[in-house]
Amino acid sequence: MFLTISYDITDDLRRQRLAKVLSNFGYRVQKSVFELENDAGNFIH
Repeated sequence: MFLTISYDITDDLRRQRLAKVLSNFGYRVQKSVFELENDAGNFIH
């Protein structure tokens, strides 16, 4: 399954933490957009 995650967070610390977590699961496309490839068994809740 292919997921696109985008976010608009004003708090710098929260934004950096989220980017760090998402970078473990996929690729950064833009500053606040990530692409994640995931199978149904590992779906992120």
